Order: sequence, then structure tokens, then C-alpha cells
Amino acid sequence: MSDCDIRACPLWAFRIGCSPRIAQRDGKLPPDHKLPSYGALKAIRLHCLECCSGNANEVRLCPSTQCPSWRSRFGVMPETARKRAWPVDRPPESTNSDASQDS
Repeated sequence: MSDCDIRACPLWAFRIGCSPRIAQRDGKLPPDHKLPSYGALKAIRLHCLECCSGNANEVRLCPSTQCPSWRSRFGVMPETARKRAWPVDRPPESTNSDASQDS
């Protein structure tokens, strides 16, 4: 991920694992790269909107529960989203017990 060169991605400046300002100061981002005016959670939200063609309702209904960004797709901490009754808890894994009963 740190070798990703898709600068148009909202997550690009965050790929190093630290604040983009610190990454630029430490030479991990090019000095000419414009730093984002938003934080990591907003970057995740923008990325999810890109993935869902800009449709906020599709982000809310996103079925990709295994995606690392899924719990933060609303652009807020999962605890905040949970207080707002937004779906942030992953559904339980299926046990395939139904499939074994058919045999």
C-alpha cells in the first residue's frame, strides 16, 4: 500500500500510516504534494463514496463488510455512528449449518 501511486485517491496521503503532515516532513510524501484539508475518517468517507459512484445511500447499504473501511464508511468513529443508529456492526458470520441440513 505504501507503494501506491494513485494520487487522486482520497486515501493516498494517509497510506503511510501517519499524519500526512508528518509524512511530508519526514520525506515520505513528495514535498510538492498538496496536503488534504481533511482527516483520515473523511478520507475513508470520500473513498467509500467513490466506490459507490457518489451515492450516499449505497455507502450506507454497502454489502462489503470485509472491507477494512466498512466500519468507518460514514466518516465518523464507529462509536459515533452506533449512537446515531447507523449500521456499523458487522453481521455475524454464517455457520453453513443450513447447508448441511439439506444433504
